[in-house]
Amino acid sequence: MEKITKSFVKAITWRILATLITIGLVYIVTGNTTIAFSVGILDVFAKIVAFVFHEQLWQRISWGKTTGKIIWLTGLSGSGKSTIAEYLVKYYKKRNYNVILLDGDIIRNIFPNTGFSPEERDAHIKRVGLTATLLATNGFIVICALISPTESSREAVREMYKDFVLVHVGASLNDCIKRDVKGLYKKAITGEIKNFTGISQEYETPKNPSVLVTPEYETVKESAQQIIKYVRKLK
Repeated sequence: MEKITKSFVKAITWRILATLITIGLVYIVTGNTTIAFSVGILDVFAKIVAFVFHEQLWQRISWGKTTGKIIWLTGLSGSGKSTIAEYLVKYYKKRNYNVILLDGDIIRNIFPNTGFSPEERDAHIKRVGLTATLLATNGFIVICALISPTESSREAVREMYKDFVLVHVGASLNDCIKRDVKGLYKKAITGEIKNFTGISQEYETPKNPSVLVTPEYETVKESAQQIIKYVRKLK
């Protein structure tokens, strides 16, 4: 991305070149230097005014504009949230959308002092929700993959932005334990890890998700396509 000063210089030099071309053409036709320069000067001001009105008009036209979306994937650790989220990112990038992933494990590096108590989790979810809202307001499709265990924290984020899609990645606890390659559930069961959702901390199943996917019975693609289909319906 070039600096704004370079963009300004390019715009000015292009405008000067275009004006010189206009002056030259008028001189060729009329043979009169005074008329040629007069038309050139009028051309500059007329096109500036026309450009301003043209931009204002297109700002009022909704056709062709893309509005930001928040796709929020919630579910137990190991349910498949990140895998589905990564599929969605690739899908939208391939189609030239502005898309960004806020993954639970990665986003905690940005907020390093966030703990795992219920209160700290809720505060963390709201911070991520605010970040997602700011990005979506600027036209991004924001894909968030976080456990987000409480209904109240998810609803708080839902209220922040109108185009909010809550996806419940509904894998069972047993299935998540089976797929636990990091051994986190084993450590939580033995008490080595405290405040672990699904073991020592409750996960509140979403009451009214926008989309419910079931990784135990669907492929990643099938789950992602359900989400994509729902997002398409949003205006």
